[in-house]
Amino acid sequence: MFKLSRKIKAIMAKIKLHVVVFFAKNSDLIIDCGANVGKYTRTFARKNRVVYAFEPNPYAFNVLSSLFKTYPRVHCINKAVSTSNGRIPLYLHNNTREDNVKWSVASSIFSDKGNVSKGISVDVETVHLLDFIKSLNCEIYLLKMDIEGAEYDIILELIKGGVINKIKYLFVETHANRVKSLEGKHSELVSLIRDNKIHNISLDWE
Repeated sequence: MFKLSRKIKAIMAKIKLHVVVFFAKNSDLIIDCGANVGKYTRTFARKNRVVYAFEPNPYAFNVLSSLFKTYPRVHCINKAVSTSNGRIPLYLHNNTREDNVKWSVASSIFSDKGNVSKGISVDVETVHLLDFIKSLNCEIYLLKMDIEGAEYDIILELIKGGVINKIKYLFVETHANRVKSLEGKHSELVSLIRDNKIHNISLDWE
């Protein structure tokens, strides 16, 4: 019953995401965190919207940057969003040697994520998302976040730093069900959203 309920919520959140994107204006700014090979970035970029697409996996980024090289308002950035600027290991899927691009979607900074290998990683650059959003000095219409477990620390910081108010819609795929060490942070985030009556965050999208 729990799985069915979660699936229904995910479908509803996906529908809502597409509705939100449909009504976005060409002047609206969108940030795609975990853009991978651009499945959602392509949808976001319609109507000549400004899109910042972050993707740390080098194999996925090569596809992403090639796809949008003729889109002047789509900015592809080969970095992982984080709570600081620096460098960090990005652990790749167990099957990455079979097909680097196909399995790039599972890349994570968490070595205990079930489907990644502790022995296969690449060193990637990180960008402090809170500071990046502040530097834009404008409202973010939509922030989509699919970053394989790193979402909790970042969203907690966006809320505590007051930046969440600059974002109209935030759709997040959460990963506490795949990374056991994140279960406590999931509960903390849910409580923080509830206690602060925050209504612009959807944690059900996947």
